[in-house]
Amino acid sequence: MSRLIKGIESVSWSLDRRTLLAGLGATLATCLLPRNAHAAVPALVASRAAPAGAPKFSGDWPGPILRAKQGAPFEIEIDNRFDRPFSVHWQGVRLDNASDGAAGLCDTPIPPGARRTIRFVPPDAGTYIYRADTELLTDLPGLASLSGVLVVDEDAPRSIRQEVLAVSADPWRLASPETGDAQAPRARTTVNGAAETEIALAAGERVLLRIGNIGVHSPQLLRFSGVMPSVVAIDGQPCPAFPPLRGRIVLPPGGRVDLEIVLAEGEGPFGIFDDFDRGRLLARIVKAESATAVPEGGEAIAENPRLPREIPLENAARASLALGSPGGGRTGPALLTVERGRTVVLAFQNNTGAVFAVHWHGHAARLLDAMDDGWKPWWHDSLIVPPNMTMRIALVADNPGRWAIDAMPLAGSQGAEPTASWFEVT
Repeated sequence: MSRLIKGIESVSWSLDRRTLLAGLGATLATCLLPRNAHAAVPALVASRAAPAGAPKFSGDWPGPILRAKQGAPFEIEIDNRFDRPFSVHWQGVRLDNASDGAAGLCDTPIPPGARRTIRFVPPDAGTYIYRADTELLTDLPGLASLSGVLVVDEDAPRSIRQEVLAVSADPWRLASPETGDAQAPRARTTVNGAAETEIALAAGERVLLRIGNIGVHSPQLLRFSGVMPSVVAIDGQPCPAFPPLRGRIVLPPGGRVDLEIVLAEGEGPFGIFDDFDRGRLLARIVKAESATAVPEGGEAIAENPRLPREIPLENAARASLALGSPGGGRTGPALLTVERGRTVVLAFQNNTGAVFAVHWHGHAARLLDAMDDGWKPWWHDSLIVPPNMTMRIALVADNPGRWAIDAMPLAGSQGAEPTASWFEVT
């Protein structure tokens, strides 16, 4: 825990250093978007191979990479062959409330043996996460293996090679592929379900890395060696490109970051490491033989015009949520109710010795400075709140519905309890 807190305190998204960061084959093919009007609806099948094994989507963990198109209808069938009910939450997608998948709040879980077709239109391109959801946050660890990455492509695809990395360090029982027997829980960081992966990169080539933390309890402290990364999007939303402070990025559970990378000069080592897992190598960067001149810069990504340019704070509706307390839960009263279009400022007060990961549904928000006198030039839907600190976000409540707020204690936070609440936009 002490290494986790020190790592979070030493790394920032901010350029001014003031901010605290805050299967394959046929199975994969069935999970791609339909290419024409006659294509079958893709499906995610939740099941487990052995009685003590972890549940998986379509027999694999992480679940298959799903792809959608910005502004186009997305449709997928969820087939629950698992023995527990669950909903599917689309983390970070600013979709309609009925499709958000917050179990017990705006969605009824899918019973065992049942199927449900989910339809929505993703308004924003970017990197997102889908995961099983349940009304009680204490039940989420048992469903942590039902998760994966959703990529929403721009209407005009970018001319850059893309790599998707789904990382997780959550301990859950892994079933042996040979026997189906459960192995002991472990908390080592994995990438795309494996111990490590490999990325080939030629001199002068730029690659877009879409990295998503599909875990529930564990963050990553990503360190880049031998490559020059430039952050171009955080939590699915474009941001002014900047290099990570000290070449490292804290990625909270549910958090995503898009980076453009290019090889740096030198002899290496070349790779991406998790310093929260004792410097474990996640992605080995392999030099390809072809060589070209290093480009001066990557493709500029325009800011999202569907997000507000300004967030007036003077008459904002304000509310505070005490982390580590039970909260009202998803069945209790709303933390606040506001009319559509009003500014909302939420304060997450952590008066405990635990570290919390907080995620709010349905909206992108700005992380406010300590005095509420400004914000960082990027958007969030998830953040980490260190011990004995209060962090504030500001958003424009432009998405009607009942929206969940989930706060999960990170791994190693002994005795800390999750906190659940919600707010309503009328």
